[in-house]
Amino acid sequence: MKKLIDGVIKHILKNRNCVIRISGHGAAGKTNLAEEIMERMEHDTFNYLNTDAYIIPGEYRKSLGAVYEYENEEYREKVTACLPAAHELASLKRDLLMLRRGMDILTIDAHWAPEKTIHADRPLQSSMA
Repeated sequence: MKKLIDGVIKHILKNRNCVIRISGHGAAGKTNLAEEIMERMEHDTFNYLNTDAYIIPGEYRKSLGAVYEYENEEYREKVTACLPAAHELASLKRDLLMLRRGMDILTIDAHWAPEKTIHADRPLQSSMA
């Protein structure tokens, strides 16, 4: 893991204006990886945006259903956090556009991650669910 993190940090420092997106199943270690990378970075010169806060909370998703087709067969499932339908993508798009246009944003306050300012003048690293 150290070799992977060293490589990511080297890439970030070489390409300072880049976005690192980390995706994977729930509890796969995405946040832990991102936080480990950020621990070794200069905190005041880089941003970290955890996009878990853009996932619609379970109490609002429990009555939703996802319908999709696979190999000509229709499936109906509940909307879990790993499905795109469970994400508030319009808000994420708005926030990323604001950053791109030079405006700071305030992250969504969550019990597991208090709100913080993401500064538009810093490169952005994000962890995607």
